[in-house]
Amino acid sequence: REQMRNFSVYKNTAWFVLLGILVAFAIFGTKKLKQVGFVPIEVVTLSNKLQYADPVLIKEAVRKHLAAGFFGLRVNAIREDLKTVPWIANATVQRSWPNTVRLKILERQPLAVWRSLGVVDTEGKLFFPASLAALEDLPEFDGSEEQIDAMVDVYLLILAKLKPIGLAVKRLEIMPDQGWRAVLDNDISIVLGQSELEERLARFVLAYGKISDQKIKVVDLRYTNGLAVG
Repeated sequence: REQMRNFSVYKNTAWFVLLGILVAFAIFGTKKLKQVGFVPIEVVTLSNKLQYADPVLIKEAVRKHLAAGFFGLRVNAIREDLKTVPWIANATVQRSWPNTVRLKILERQPLAVWRSLGVVDTEGKLFFPASLAALEDLPEFDGSEEQIDAMVDVYLLILAKLKPIGLAVKRLEIMPDQGWRAVLDNDISIVLGQSELEERLARFVLAYGKISDQKIKVVDLRYTNGLAVG
């Protein structure tokens, strides 16, 4: 019986030792497998030229993901981080064997400057880049943030009506009475009021040929059948 007990203890001990060896081999093998399977990212390419987005911010958004290597790289996470960079509307991120990540970035297209603080893009979305220095030629919107959609619509309407006579909008603002005023690129201010904007713009276009050679500062279109010139 004593010999049987000793054999049983030996047998159990052997199983524990064998189990420990197998676990050690499994851990060692997994580490070696990871080491063998790890492929570093060595090249990041950008397939299009950038006009507004800051390359430094793009590098910062991408760099922190590269340590995961080629197979561990999370392209969706990189894309979401890139979309937080000012001026970037969307991005395509692709892995290219054996060591490359390829980027294609879609930049926002600016429509107007909002109150000298932010930019409204052609999708009507407001964002706040670090600098507005390169946007001096854009029109300026002056209205509340909640009114931006309406300002985009009215701006495009005015632009469509005045472009045939060679005029553009330099500034669009909402007056205290919620009426519309636009300063044109020839420095004439047109007061449109709250309603009948298309009819009033059409009236201005018809009259412009007769008044364009005069020193005019303001044209008030808030009349039923006419306009006032100052």
